[in-house]
Order: sequence, then structure tokens, then C-alpha cells
Amino acid sequence: MTVLSVTFATRGAMATNRVIIEVLHYVGATDGFVASQFQRHFLILGLRGGAIGGGAAIVLFGVLEATSAWLTGTAGGDEAAALFGSFSVGVSGYLLSLAGLS
Repeated sequence: MTVLSVTFATRGAMATNRVIIEVLHYVGATDGFVASQFQRHFLILGLRGGAIGGGAAIVLFGVLEATSAWLTGTAGGDEAAALFGSFSVGVSGYLLSLAGLS
């Protein structure tokens, strides 16, 4: 999925910056060089976004799991468990999220 998003973002950015790319060609840049610079930019941008989103998800599930454990045995905790189920990811779930396998 990352490859497709990088490909479409690269094509869109190259189409938008057509005039700049023409100037780069005038000074001797090849098509491969220009495309690789755009691809590298969007790949790094996508990896950063994925890391931020994954980190936010880990923090969110950690907070929800801690809140669920804190409310266990109370009336509100029982209602939340009946409505949402349990928020138990476990250590292996966090490790797989960090490894990018989930």
C-alpha cells in the first residue's frame, strides 16, 4: 500500500511542478534523477506519517487498557465492558505493532 501511495503522490507532484522539472532538465537533470528525488521525499513522508500514526495508536490503546483496568469492578466499568468489550492488546500486540507486522 505504501508503494502505491508513493507512486501516486510522485506522479501528482511531478505533474504539478512541471515547469520546475523542465528547468531541471535544461540544466542537465535526467528523468530518473528527478523521479527518484520525488519518490524519496514521499517515501520518507509516508514513513514518518506511519510512525506517528502507529505511535498514537499504541498510546491510545495503552490509555484505554489502563482506564479499563482502573474501572474494573465498578458500575461504569461493567457498562463500558458490556458496550465496548475489553481493551486488551497484550505485549505481543504492541511488539507486532512496533515491528509493523500487524
